[in-house]
Amino acid sequence: MSLTFLQASMKPILVAEAQAAEDRLAVANLGLYERRESVALIVSALIVSSMVYAMNTISMERPATKSSPVMVSLVELPETPPPPPPEPEARADQPVPKPVQPQPPVPMPSIPQIETAPPSPALAPVPVVDIPPPMPIPMVQPPVPVDTTPVSVAMPQAPRSNPAAAGGYQARARALIERNKSYPEEALQMSMTGSVVVAYVIDRDGRLVRAEIDRSSGHSLLDQAALRAVRRARFEPMPEDAWVALKEQLFRTRIDFNLE
Repeated sequence: MSLTFLQASMKPILVAEAQAAEDRLAVANLGLYERRESVALIVSALIVSSMVYAMNTISMERPATKSSPVMVSLVELPETPPPPPPEPEARADQPVPKPVQPQPPVPMPSIPQIETAPPSPALAPVPVVDIPPPMPIPMVQPPVPVDTTPVSVAMPQAPRSNPAAAGGYQARARALIERNKSYPEEALQMSMTGSVVVAYVIDRDGRLVRAEIDRSSGHSLLDQAALRAVRRARFEPMPEDAWVALKEQLFRTRIDFNLE
């Protein structure tokens, strides 16, 4: 009777332990710790089942005698933390969700800054100017008549030149140039003829200031001979009554070169 009672009392425990072992086996993929605990429970259940089986075998072999009560002490197992809930198994037909990549931030359009016109400077106060009273308009006197009768003023008369003295001096200067004229030998050989007009300036003391060809004969030999004749001449001072008030006088003399 004690063995039957023991078997009856152990059966719920064994069933509970077996059920717990099956539950723990269902979540055996949760981690190494849970697997070890499940294996320990299964081993414990197998040990208890072996003990019950051995006890049943012994009772069947022995004659029915009054058996002494068997004392069974239950050892309390240390409490283990409850396992975490099992992760749902992924189905083969269910598509694996792709990781959602974070979208780059959309740049916000820059708002142009509106430049505000600087505040206009405060207008300076306009100074108050005292306007003087108008000046009295002077009375305009009528113009005094002016005598516009021309006044004759006697101007001193310039001394007049003596034409005879001027003509005589010019004739003497021409004769002096003719005496100093020489026909170039090369021009004679080439039968060159022509007339040269020489312009020259004489001061009142009879000095030659300058001389130049005023009109050429067309032959350089004759032109140079005419200039030499003027430069060789020694002119006399001008008469006092000829070309009065002039310091210099310009003369023009024609010099002819003929083979006759």
